[in-house]
Amino acid sequence: MPSAASIAAHQYYGLPRNAFWRIMGEFFGAGPELPYADRLQILQDHGIAVWDVLKACEREGSLDSNIDLRTAEVNDFPSFFRRHRTIKRVYFNGSKAAEIYRKRVLHRSRKNFQLDLFDPADGYFEYSAITTNKSLNGRNLWAFLNGRGTHEKAYSELKTGFAFDTVPSHHYGANCAWQALSVMAHNLMKSFQVATTASRRRLVFGEADRL
Repeated sequence: MPSAASIAAHQYYGLPRNAFWRIMGEFFGAGPELPYADRLQILQDHGIAVWDVLKACEREGSLDSNIDLRTAEVNDFPSFFRRHRTIKRVYFNGSKAAEIYRKRVLHRSRKNFQLDLFDPADGYFEYSAITTNKSLNGRNLWAFLNGRGTHEKAYSELKTGFAFDTVPSHHYGANCAWQALSVMAHNLMKSFQVATTASRRRLVFGEADRL
C-alpha cells in the first residue's frame, strides 16, 4: 500500500526522498521534475503499469509490516491480466507486497521479480543480484560467490566454537598466537570429522541392520 504521504498527495511514491521517480527519470525520462500526470503518461507509453497489490487494508502508519492481513483486500488482478494480455513481468518493491501477491493472486508470469532482494519464504521465485569488478562469466562468478559463502561459514564456526573473536590479552604476540591456535583447533576438528564420519556412519547403519 502507498505510504501516508503518497495517499495524502494522491500519487504513487509521493514522498520526495523516494527514489522511484528518479529511477524512472533515468530509464524513461519520467523524472520527478515533471508533472505527475506527465510521468504516468510516459510510463504508459512504455507499457509500464504501476498498481498496488492491495485494494484496501487497515494499517497503522506507513509501514507494510503494520498491515492487518485480516483486513487486506487484493486488487482484481485476474481481470487486469485478461485486459492486458501482453504483460510479461511483475515487479515488487517490497517483501510484503510480494508475499501477499504470491499467496493470494497466484498469477505466474514468466518471472515475478522482487526488487528489494529479500528472501521470499513462500514464493515460487527468487532473484539475486551481484555487483562485482571481476571479469568472470555468470557461472564462474556464482561459483566464486558461493566460495565466499563457505569462507563466511568457516569464520562463523571459528567465532562461535573456537573463540576466534576473543582478544585474551593486551599483547599483540599473545593475541596472534591465540588466533593461530583457534584456527589450528578448527582445522584439526574438521580433519577429524572428514577422516572418521563416513566410516562411522556405515558402522551405525550396519548395526541397525543387524538389530
